[in-house]
Amino acid sequence: MIKLVKIETFTNQFVCFVKITTSEGHIGWGQVAPYQADITVTVLHRMVAPHALGLDALDIDAFKFRVGAECGHDVDEWPGRTESIVPVIRNVLGAETALLVDGNSGFLPARAIEVGQVLQDNGVSHFEKPCPYWEYHQTKQVTDALDIDVTGGEQDCELQNWQYMIDLKAVDIVQPGICYLGGMTRTLRVAKMADTAGIPVTPH
Repeated sequence: MIKLVKIETFTNQFVCFVKITTSEGHIGWGQVAPYQADITVTVLHRMVAPHALGLDALDIDAFKFRVGAECGHDVDEWPGRTESIVPVIRNVLGAETALLVDGNSGFLPARAIEVGQVLQDNGVSHFEKPCPYWEYHQTKQVTDALDIDVTGGEQDCELQNWQYMIDLKAVDIVQPGICYLGGMTRTLRVAKMADTAGIPVTPH
């Protein structure tokens, strides 16, 4: 078993990079949310690290990664990255790991549908924000065209927009972000809207 033996962080108020090291010397990088990152990193070391250290570093149930580029208008981070990275991650993590993908509002509908088909072919179960998140009709085109679950809502903060998105059935799963929405009460209102429409909710 390859164990997780070290968790290091490099942070200021606005960003925190997390470096993990395994018993065989493998290194991985990640980050925490950029909101008051120096506070979040204290939580990481005090409440997460004691439970994570010593565990199997390859025992991964759920893994989410980005494709495209944030609000990229069909431009990838570098040419060919999206089509290359999806099968590589599936091959490395194996068929038992659930893969989720975030499009970061990066695609127009035609390109999002192409990418979604690649995701489907590689057993990805979740395609988040394939199109600009404020363009609900664009996202609906993708939702209607694909079998994969299309999700969204992380950055939506106005309740009337949520009602419109839900009434339109623009996504298969709604993902309210508690911080963006302004707290639990408003998030529960969105959850009730979605429940009435028969749409699953996965808080972001």
